[in-house]
Amino acid sequence: MKSKELQPPSRDVRASLLRRAHVEAHDVYVPDESGVDPALKEECSALYRALRFDEGVARAQRSAGWERDPDAVLYAAIGRHYQRRYDDARAGYAAAMALSDDASFRGTCAANAATASFEEGDLDRAREGYALALSIDPLNEFALLGLIAVGCQRRDAAAVVRDAAMLRARWPGWQSRSVVVGMLRQDRSYRFLRDEPGLFERAFGVALGDLAAE
Repeated sequence: MKSKELQPPSRDVRASLLRRAHVEAHDVYVPDESGVDPALKEECSALYRALRFDEGVARAQRSAGWERDPDAVLYAAIGRHYQRRYDDARAGYAAAMALSDDASFRGTCAANAATASFEEGDLDRAREGYALALSIDPLNEFALLGLIAVGCQRRDAAAVVRDAAMLRARWPGWQSRSVVVGMLRQDRSYRFLRDEPGLFERAFGVALGDLAAE
């Protein structure tokens, strides 16, 4: 039987493959400043750490009227995010934002939605989302880190230095923020920042080795 000639994949197929290749799960953080219900946060976070995503979503949704509770809607969205149901997660984050007037909470929702786009490899949408988060909460560290991550994925050293300067200006004590330091040192999204000779020191004013030693 004559074999069919292989055809190059279509543009849509290539885009889909690139998105799948890019996907890297990230922890979705809710900073203490957001004032989320501590019991809900603790219980859902424990279930999500155990990879019991459906149970975590069910915990967020167990109270009557949960759809009107921004904390519950946020944590249900986080569960969908961990399941890589990105459209559902973004819709949930948008719904949670609409239920709250708290800037830190709203900024967190916007940053998480942007991270969903980042994990899909849609860097333009991710950058727009991180910028939105910072327009709501200029101190949102996850949005600040997100902009740097986008620059790293694009291997754009100038953008990395610029966005790192913004993080340093807004968080002068950034070296004391364990989440910030941990992500910069370990998250694969920042590999370009760590591997490009001299880039980390240019961006943050300290050598990576010196930072690790603190």
